[in-house]
Amino acid sequence: MNRRRFPDILPLCLILISIPACRGPRPQDASEPPAIGNGSYPIGYRLGSFDARFGISREAFLRTVTEAAAVWEKAAHRTLFRLDTTAPVSVNLVFDERQQRTLDVKKVKAGIDSRGRSYDALVWQHTRRTERLRESEQRYEEAGAAMQKRLDEHNARVAYWNERGGAPADEFAQLNREQAELNEGGRSLDRLAAEVNEDVAAVNALVAQINELASANNLEVSYFNGQFVESREFEQGVFTGRDITIYQFTDIADLRIALVHEFGHALGFRHVDDPAAIMHYKFEKQDVTKPVLTGADLDLLKKKFSEE
Repeated sequence: MNRRRFPDILPLCLILISIPACRGPRPQDASEPPAIGNGSYPIGYRLGSFDARFGISREAFLRTVTEAAAVWEKAAHRTLFRLDTTAPVSVNLVFDERQQRTLDVKKVKAGIDSRGRSYDALVWQHTRRTERLRESEQRYEEAGAAMQKRLDEHNARVAYWNERGGAPADEFAQLNREQAELNEGGRSLDRLAAEVNEDVAAVNALVAQINELASANNLEVSYFNGQFVESREFEQGVFTGRDITIYQFTDIADLRIALVHEFGHALGFRHVDDPAAIMHYKFEKQDVTKPVLTGADLDLLKKKFSEE
């Protein structure tokens, strides 16, 4: 029994995307950075430069600033910062090539993710349709085998009576009924074969779409890797000794933890060695969604306020 075959799905060999985790400020020297306010709390701050190209409103930005300050205030059990439109200290949001690069990365990555979801959906459809094809093939094979058995038995009986010069009337009528049933069985078998061919065509179409999408994805990932992955470590935020300036963030959670880090510098804290600490110089092992001070961060607070 001839079967139409269908091609295999070409392997999707996506290049591993590795976005650098070093998104925090550069290491500073071991000396204590100057604190704002000369030991007088709360420290007043105001909104300074603000660029709308980040896609965040002033209200949302200031709310995130307040949330970041509260991380230190909750641990210190005192108010450390307050919004004051007349304060000399400013918190700034400055757009430059760093945030533009971040937006470019997000745009390309979104396209890859979108295609990835489409790819997964097509693979799911391919799996289901292939299962259906296997079932229709099995029905066709079983029906064909049963049909062949009945046909062999019928032909054997026809040959038996032909060797004897012909069948009696009742037997002849029975053979004619069987022949009609076999003809109808052949038509039913043809319909099953048509179902198999329909499923084969559907699977082939899905395979073509999957392979086309896989090829497009590989090109996009190659572009992504070539354009963005080799970026060097840059400063996400900076405390100048007076002002806090944020240059880059991917989302609100990323902005919040950057501000928590810079507020730590505003309190006079240097970097620590604990990679999970807010005051570590890299943002890679911290809980970005819910910033929590580690023991190393708390030690900075205890030392500072025990001396004041």
